[in-house]
Amino acid sequence: MKKCKSTFGLNLCMGAFFTCFTFIFFLSLTLSLSMCAFNSFAQSGWTYEQKFNSLNDGNLAGQDGWVNRRSTVASVGNYGPYEGAKNVQMPIAQDLVTEYSRDISPVSDGIVYVAIKKSSTTVSQYIFFQNVYNDYCFVLAYGLGQNNNNIKICDKNTSVCETVLSGGANDVNYVVAIEFDGALDRVRAKVLNGESWSAWTNWVSTVFTTVGTIDLYSNGTTGGAFAYVDTF
Repeated sequence: MKKCKSTFGLNLCMGAFFTCFTFIFFLSLTLSLSMCAFNSFAQSGWTYEQKFNSLNDGNLAGQDGWVNRRSTVASVGNYGPYEGAKNVQMPIAQDLVTEYSRDISPVSDGIVYVAIKKSSTTVSQYIFFQNVYNDYCFVLAYGLGQNNNNIKICDKNTSVCETVLSGGANDVNYVVAIEFDGALDRVRAKVLNGESWSAWTNWVSTVFTTVGTIDLYSNGTTGGAFAYVDTF
């Protein structure tokens, strides 16, 4: 049985493409999975529709299965959410990573919707889709390699990416739809920019069978900045 390859480690250096990064993320899986930061219309498998609005303010860890993988704390609260009254804020400290993950019932295909935002071009924000924790499939990257505001969908093992949005603005929520298909080993994405959706990117080839873990990961080159995740 094929599974996600784990060529990158958690703190990974991929030359000019992936610069030792960390990420945190929340998604909405449309066809196959849905979770508190991910709003999805389930076609099969696990469905979760509580969203962040029903969570307690404060540390995300321990709520709805979210686990803090580092020492930096991500908080639930009103931090300029896209939807409802709450989203999640991930603080950025220089050379430190904020990372939270949660397991889900494995799903092989679906469409994920997630609202992402960051306060500075120095922030790198990632949502890793994994077979199991630390066994990567593909990644949504906002600020890939740091110091930019480009959103990309990438195969984590080959560094092949497609650009979803170039030159996003700081402190703006961008809703991204991610479609993945384990049977055909591929993923693509599009963005809601204002009131209209962009076209889908080209498919990115990626080898995986199922997604069973969502991993939110962020870091930056300077402190005092933030990454944010919300539902769609």
